[in-house]
Amino acid sequence: MMMDTATTLSLAWRPYFPPAVVIAGLALLLGLAALVCVRAFRAHPILSTTSLLMRSAWLTMIGLLLMGPSTVGPASINVDRPSLTVMLDSSASMQTRDMDSASRYDFAVEHWLDPAYLLSLRNRYKVELVTFDQAPRVTSEESLRQSAESAADAPVSNVARSVSEVVSRLAASRSPDQTGSAVVVLSDGRDTLSEPMRAVGQLAHNRSVPIYTVTLGGPSLIKDVALVAVPQQPYLFVDEPGRINVRVAQSGAGRSRTTLHVENQGGHQTYPIDFDARDSVTVEIPVRHDEPGTYAYRVWVDPIPGEAERANNAQPVFLEVTAKRLRVLMLEGRPYWDTKFLAQSLRKDSRLELTQITQISPSKRETIVSQPAAREELPQALGDLAYYDVIILGKGINHVLPIEVIELLPDYVSGHGGRVVFARGRAYDIDAPEGERASQALSVIEPVVFGVGQRHRQQVVFDHAWPTRPGMSPSAGLAGDNTADQPLSPPPSLLSLPVVTKEKASAKVLARTRALSADGSPGQPAIVSMPYGRGEVVAVLGEGLWTWGLRPGRAEGPGEIKERLGWFDRFWSDTVMRLALGSGYQPGRVVSLRLSRLSVQAGDTLSLDLISRVRFDALDARVYVVGPGGDRYELSAKPIDDSTTRYRAVLTPRTPGVHRVVVETPLSPGKPIETRFNSYDVDLERLQSAANPSAMRALSDSSGGRCLPPDDPETLIGLLDRYRASVKTPAQPKYVWGRAWVMILVLGLTGGEWVLRRSGGLA
Repeated sequence: MMMDTATTLSLAWRPYFPPAVVIAGLALLLGLAALVCVRAFRAHPILSTTSLLMRSAWLTMIGLLLMGPSTVGPASINVDRPSLTVMLDSSASMQTRDMDSASRYDFAVEHWLDPAYLLSLRNRYKVELVTFDQAPRVTSEESLRQSAESAADAPVSNVARSVSEVVSRLAASRSPDQTGSAVVVLSDGRDTLSEPMRAVGQLAHNRSVPIYTVTLGGPSLIKDVALVAVPQQPYLFVDEPGRINVRVAQSGAGRSRTTLHVENQGGHQTYPIDFDARDSVTVEIPVRHDEPGTYAYRVWVDPIPGEAERANNAQPVFLEVTAKRLRVLMLEGRPYWDTKFLAQSLRKDSRLELTQITQISPSKRETIVSQPAAREELPQALGDLAYYDVIILGKGINHVLPIEVIELLPDYVSGHGGRVVFARGRAYDIDAPEGERASQALSVIEPVVFGVGQRHRQQVVFDHAWPTRPGMSPSAGLAGDNTADQPLSPPPSLLSLPVVTKEKASAKVLARTRALSADGSPGQPAIVSMPYGRGEVVAVLGEGLWTWGLRPGRAEGPGEIKERLGWFDRFWSDTVMRLALGSGYQPGRVVSLRLSRLSVQAGDTLSLDLISRVRFDALDARVYVVGPGGDRYELSAKPIDDSTTRYRAVLTPRTPGVHRVVVETPLSPGKPIETRFNSYDVDLERLQSAANPSAMRALSDSSGGRCLPPDDPETLIGLLDRYRASVKTPAQPKYVWGRAWVMILVLGLTGGEWVLRRSGGLA
């Protein structure tokens, strides 16, 4: 037990035990030593007296050492000045003139970035100036002296992301022994994405970087409602359910109510909007079409009383619906229940065009197609593989597919953005004549490294995010399904699973076997995905998943029990659709046109990708855009990373309205590829300009910093000085017993006294 430090002369005393206990123990031992001396004094007077003196000396020294004598040096101070990053918001809301008739930006520059004030900060810290809107940027003091109209004009303000990036960079760049770094945020607290500030503050707290916030501005006086509508999926299949996401934002509307309208050829729908003091309300509009084509929707919201601007209350939305099906190839060299059940499951999906090729025996091959238009020929070249959106490999594919074609699969994935599914673990027979070559070819796209041996009866535990992904209805297009919004039931055990020795660095484990070890270590991977080049691979590493298909679910229908789609079907439908929709190819097209967004803020950048299933020897295509007013301009498409199958053009629409993109290429003769997108002009930064002091306070308080008054910059210097002093390394005591000469003296006295007693016959 430690006591308060008492300092005598140049020593500080930190007793290991209470002083009374040490003194009492020392007195007892000295008394016993005296008793021993008295008993031996008559026979050995000189020897016993000498022994008593030596024993008393080392007992006294031990008692003194237990009192904890130590010296204290000065607190360590890092000779390097800590870093201080001052972040200034440069979004358009900072132009609001509500800071003593000045704009928020100008007020911050005048009061917090004044040259004299910055000099006082630089005397204590290494000051870095950063402006941020969509992302943070290092700037100079001279660049800050621009007018608010030119310096703060960004339509987006990502406060949380920008501060998080600066904090992470600051923590990573400082030396291990450097302390006292901090961040100052000058902003109105308006975050376009409405991301939580407390999580960023907690990150800063964990990395010992306090955040000091200064909230600039007050409540907004503008009364307005704006609407942004975007489709949730790039395209839909016939009869596939989809959604249009509509966000209705307000400023100054308080608890106002309005009505959202959605209109197309199929009719007119209305949705009540109750802001209830919220900044925005999001509505998901369900859509579904039974015929292919491009469907135009008109989405608008009724104006509220006293609304300042009504032009941003409406917006068109376009949906592309295709009747083409995704092309899936399944190859099986050693037929088993897994692929039999899998093929039956995929044939139920109306969105898929399945070609199943199975080697029944060395002399017999079977081909089954789910649609009349599906190919029946075995692939012989890379172009034949690229015809398919997804290729599913069973067991022993070296018995059904020529080894030269197997060796093309990695190029199909990486160069052509192909998707491959290993449905039964290793897709080749390692002991077959061509097995070694197949192993060498496919090992680069296998997400794990296989070991030796098998495991049996392994129960599978899925990752919490599997199997559904937001925005997808995995079993849409499958007959009889009404389970899209219901969670999966627990799957059965895999019958067999090869031993895995390593998961590759980029692999993501979607399911594992249940851990049985006492130390709680994770189980072996069972289902794994991995990106490779421009493509992706999913591997079901074991066999026996087909038994899952024997467990169809049942659901309560209105007044009756309805048989519904089994979990096995949902699993494979989601896996295939997720892979195919992420490839960029559109069903049934040699050349696909993909826009990064179908609705874009005017002035923002939009990318346009041309994706071909076959090689572009030289891009022979005309790409042009027709604007809302009929003006036409051509775009220049360039290869993406020297690709021969993917080209990209970039455009920045400036005019609000509907734009038409057209691509003419010999690869699609007589059928120009065309799509439309909408450019809207909703300046949410100027619309929602009210300051958000609660968000700024949450950011500073959770980080260990403070929210400062905007008119008192000197407060910051005092807080920074106190914080820097608090993180100095405190003085460390150096105990006397840690010095060599003390220990040598104690051991010398103890040993000498023992030798003396032994030699004199007292021991």
